[in-house]
Amino acid sequence: MNEDEKMIITKEMDFGKSILGILDVLEEYDIGVEPSNAISLLRNRIFIEELLTKQGKELPGVPSAVRRALMILQSVMDDEKILAMCRTKTLHHLLLPDTGLLIADVRLMRDANLTYGDLEDMTLEIFQNALLGSRRPATYQRIMDAYRKFESKDDSASSAVLATTNIEPEPNREEALGDTEAMQKTVTKELEQAFREMTYDLLEDTFSLEDVMRETGSESFETSNLLEGMIRADLLTLTSDSRYKKRVRSLSSILSSEIQSHDLLQARLDEGLTMQEIAIRYGLDAKEVQRRLRQALNLIPLTHVKEARRYLQRFERFDIPERVFVEVFEEPAMVHRFLSEKVVAGTDDVRGLYGKLSERQRWRFKRSLSLIVTHEGDVVRVTRENLLEHVLWFYADQGARLMEGWKQLYDEYLEEEYKAVVAKKFESDSRKLSSIAFRSECIIQSAGKRHRFYDRSRLTQRRLQRLRGLLRLDSGFYGIQHLFELSPALMEELDCREPDELQYIVRRYVETTSISVVGNSEVAIGTLGKSMSLLTKREATWFSKRLTEEVYTYEELEEKFSHVEEFSSRYLNGGALEKVGFVNRGGLVLRAIHANAETYFQSILARDELFVVPDSPVFSSVPFRRVVKRMEEAHDLFRFDVGTYISIARLRKAGVNKGMVKALVREMIEAVKRSGEDYFTFASIQNDLASRSLNSGWRTSSSRDYSICRQESVPSGRCEGISSISAVTSER
Repeated sequence: MNEDEKMIITKEMDFGKSILGILDVLEEYDIGVEPSNAISLLRNRIFIEELLTKQGKELPGVPSAVRRALMILQSVMDDEKILAMCRTKTLHHLLLPDTGLLIADVRLMRDANLTYGDLEDMTLEIFQNALLGSRRPATYQRIMDAYRKFESKDDSASSAVLATTNIEPEPNREEALGDTEAMQKTVTKELEQAFREMTYDLLEDTFSLEDVMRETGSESFETSNLLEGMIRADLLTLTSDSRYKKRVRSLSSILSSEIQSHDLLQARLDEGLTMQEIAIRYGLDAKEVQRRLRQALNLIPLTHVKEARRYLQRFERFDIPERVFVEVFEEPAMVHRFLSEKVVAGTDDVRGLYGKLSERQRWRFKRSLSLIVTHEGDVVRVTRENLLEHVLWFYADQGARLMEGWKQLYDEYLEEEYKAVVAKKFESDSRKLSSIAFRSECIIQSAGKRHRFYDRSRLTQRRLQRLRGLLRLDSGFYGIQHLFELSPALMEELDCREPDELQYIVRRYVETTSISVVGNSEVAIGTLGKSMSLLTKREATWFSKRLTEEVYTYEELEEKFSHVEEFSSRYLNGGALEKVGFVNRGGLVLRAIHANAETYFQSILARDELFVVPDSPVFSSVPFRRVVKRMEEAHDLFRFDVGTYISIARLRKAGVNKGMVKALVREMIEAVKRSGEDYFTFASIQNDLASRSLNSGWRTSSSRDYSICRQESVPSGRCEGISSISAVTSER
C-alpha cells in the first residue's frame, strides 16, 4: 500500500468507530485482540456500532477473537459505556496507517505507565525519565511524529521540534557533529535491540544481508553495521559465501559471559530466586528487578540458545512442570526457567509427551509422574488395578500363578520402577490383589485359585455367540470338563486353556437365567439350576434393598457385607449386579440408569449450586477427582472451602461470568507477583487487587482460611490456590 492510499484510508477512518479504544479494557479481562484486527475492521468499514448488534456479530470478515471479546465485554457493561470508551483516544490509536508507529513502541510506553494524555506536553527529558533513564531519542521522535499526525499538528518546522524537545540550537559545527554521532549510536543500539528481540528468531539459521533488510526495513549500510555488531556479540558468524549463520550456544555459556544484568539473570535462572529475594539481595525495588530482567532476557534470542531450540516445540505444546523437565531431560532447572520467561507454556496434558521421548527418557518420565503404560498403549496414572494388570501382562508368557506369586512380582516391579514414596503408597496384600483380579476384565481365573493375564479382545461377539450356541443343550446339569471338550477349536480361539477358565468366561459373559454356573464344576442349562449368578430371588431382593446409594466402591461393599459367605464371587459378579440394577463402571458399582460414573458425578456437581463432598470412599475415587479437576479447569466449578464446591450457576446469579473469573485469576497472579512473598493467602493479597471482577461481586470471608500457594508456581498461572478460587459472591 503506497502513501497516497494510506492517507485516503486514514481520512475515511473515524477512530471513534473502531475498537482500538477498548483494547486495553479487553486486556484487563485477559482477552487478546490484536490492533491489526481493529485496523482491518475499520479499513473494511465495519464499525463498533454494528459489531455490538446481533446482526453485526454475524458479519463476514469479523475475526472470531473479536466476536468473543465483545460478547464477554457486553456481559459486564452496557453498550453506551463501550461506545464511550471507543471514542476515547488511547495509545493504540497511534497505530493507524501513516503514523509510522510500531506496536513495540506502544508496548514500551505502556510498560512505562505512559498514557495518551501524557504525550501532549511530552519532552525528551520527561520521556527518558519515564523509561528510567533509557536514552531513546529516535523512539521519542517516532512517537511524537505519530502523535502530531494523529492530532493533525504540523511538525515540519524545525523550531517546533526544538521547542518540544527542549534542545537548545547547536552553537557550532563540532557540537552538531557530536550530537549527530550520539544520535546515530542511539539509533544503532535500538536497531540491535529490535534485531535481538524480534528479527533474529524470524530468520532461518543461515541468511543473507537482503533477508535482514526485508525484515527490518533498514538500508544496506545500517544493516551491514548491525550484523557486524551481532558477530562481535557472538550471535552470528560469517560463512565462506558471505552469508550469515546463527551461532548456537548453551545457556550456561551465555550466562557465564558478560551480558547485561548478568548477576540478576544468574540469581533468577540458575539459583531460582524470586523477584523479591533478588531485590533484597541487591538492594533494589522488585519492580526494578523485573524491568532489568525483562530487558536482559529480551537480548537473548531463543534460537541462539541450544537447549531452547531442542525443547521449544514440546514446551509450547505441553504443560511440563519444572521438576519433571529436570528429571526426564536431565537438564539444569535454569533451562526450564529460561523457557518459562520467554515462552507461553502449553496446556496439553503432559502425558502426551511420552511418545516423543527416548527409551531412557520414558523410564524417567514414568517414574517422575508415577505413570504406567497399559497393554493397550495408554499412558495413565498408576493405580493398584492397572499395576497388577500390567505385571500379569508383562509375565503373560509364564502362565497362571497363585496370587502370592503375583504379589512378589508386583512388589518387585513397584520397587524397581517407581520412587519409594509411590511404592509405599501402592503396596498391597494378596487378599486385596485377589479382589482386584476378580473385578478386572484383563485377568482370568484358572484352576487352583491361580490367575493369569487375559486378552479381552479374544472375546468377540461372534465367538461369544458361538459359545452360547455350544451351550444350547437339553435341560440338565453338565460338567464343565465335558463342555470344555465339546469344541477344542473354539476354546483355542477364546484362549480358554482349561475347564476352570471356561467356567469363568461363562459366569462373567454368558450367564443368563437359563444358563448358570452351579458349584465349582457344573453348569445348569434350562430351568433346572439356580437363578442367574447363583442368587436366588430372595437373595437378590435382600441385596437390592440394601443398595440405597447410586454408586459404591468394591472395597466399600466388601467391607459392608464381610459377614456374607463368598460375597464377592456370588454378589459382585456381572450377572448378580445386573439382577439388582447395578453395573461395573470404571471400577465402581454404579446404578445401571447412569451411563458411567463420571457422567453421574458431573451431573450432581452441576445440579447443586453448593456441593459438600460426602464422607464416602466413592468421593475419593479417581473418577470423581478427575471430574472435579476437569470442571475446575473449565471454570464450571470452584472450591469454596475444604470439601465444598460452588458452581458457576451460583456465580451467574450474582452477575459473575467466566470472563470475569479469568480476569480475577489474572489479577490474583499479578498481585502475588507484586507481593514478592513465597507463600500467600487470598486475604493477604486482597487489598492489592484492583480487579473489575472483584468489584463486581466477589468478597472474601474472614471466617475461612484460604488456599495457600508457593509464589514460584504463579508465573505460569498454574496454582491450586488460584485456579480454585476461594471466595463467595456478595448478595445482590
